[in-house]
Formats: sequence, C-alpha cells, structure tokens
Amino acid sequence: MLDSKINYLEVLITPIFNDQNTVEYILCSATDVTSSVNNKLIKDVALEKLQKNEKLLKESQAISGIGTWNVDLRNNKVTWSDELKQIHEVDMSYRPELGSIVNFYKANGNRVVIAKVVEDARNNDNLIDIEHALKTAKGNEMLVRTKGRVEINEGKCVRLYGTTQVITENNKITMAHDESNHLFQSLLKKVGVVVWEADMRRLLRVRL
Repeated sequence: MLDSKINYLEVLITPIFNDQNTVEYILCSATDVTSSVNNKLIKDVALEKLQKNEKLLKESQAISGIGTWNVDLRNNKVTWSDELKQIHEVDMSYRPELGSIVNFYKANGNRVVIAKVVEDARNNDNLIDIEHALKTAKGNEMLVRTKGRVEINEGKCVRLYGTTQVITENNKITMAHDESNHLFQSLLKKVGVVVWEADMRRLLRVRL
C-alpha cells in the first residue's frame, strides 16, 4: 500500500548558459521543507482557533456585561478588556495605568474600602469580591461588582486579575440566587439533611 503522506519541497532551478548565451543545461535542486510547512500550518490553525476564541469571549462579555482586568505588578501594567472599557466609558485606545484608575472610584469611603480589600488579598491570598460605586469618564455613576484573585510567586503577589460587572435590578436577582446556592451547597456539605426555602428576592433561608 502506498504511503499517503504529503511532502513539501522547495525547488531551485538555475539555467546554465554557454558562450553563445543560450541555455546549455539546467541545474535543479530540491530541499525537503515538509517540517517547516507543517509547523506553519499548525501555527496557522492554532492562531485561527485563538482568534475565534477571543471573538467568542468578547461577544460573551458584551452580552453578559462583564469586563475583565489584569494587573501585572512586576511590570506595573494594567490591561482592560473592551467590555470593561465600555463600562468605564473610555475610548478603545485608552490605556489604563495604576496611578490613574483610582480616579474612577468615588473619592469617599469607596477608595479606602477598595484599597483595603485589595491589600488584604495581596497579603493573605484572599479572593476579591466587593460592590462599589464607579464614576465613568463621562461622569455617569453606577454600582459595580468586582471579583478577582491574586497570583503569588515565591511568597510575593505578582498579579491580580478578575472581572467587573455593572449591577442592575436583573442581575441582582441572579447574584442573590448564586450566593444562595453557594450557601446551600456549603451547608449541605456540613450536615446530612437540611430543610430550605427559596425566595428569588432574598437569600435562601435555611432551617437546620
């Protein structure tokens, strides 16, 4: 049975001229470049898949109204997703900086609380989960929920990353339901049997 494997060759053709300036013979050389071509094809497929995943992620963020952020503390670099830029009502070319993003938080107890939560997360490897007021670049005020984690390397916090979502009446119910479910699952692990009531407007009320 013939081998169906495809090989790729790079062919170089060089004409050799005689004294009458006519072609006397032709030199032909071929180099097997199969490995290079296959590597490029693999990279192209991987790149196409990555681009599709990024497109799906952006579409999902736009639908859910959730923006993502990343703070690289080693290089003092802040990165926002397109959706997070829309939440802050800044141009897509906007480049956030550590020293300036605090201006989006109201200059009252919010800044102090946020700083305390972030510092506590950095020092104790805690989760970040806080609701706070935000003032956009256009002066609009809104309530958002910011959730995040820290990355520790050799005992030092090197990165913070997470999500920010605008709190609306609709997702308040969803958040309350998620928190209720988390509470229920936690209690379920601790006790054998529980009796519970579900109220979409409130957290689950659990009677042990």
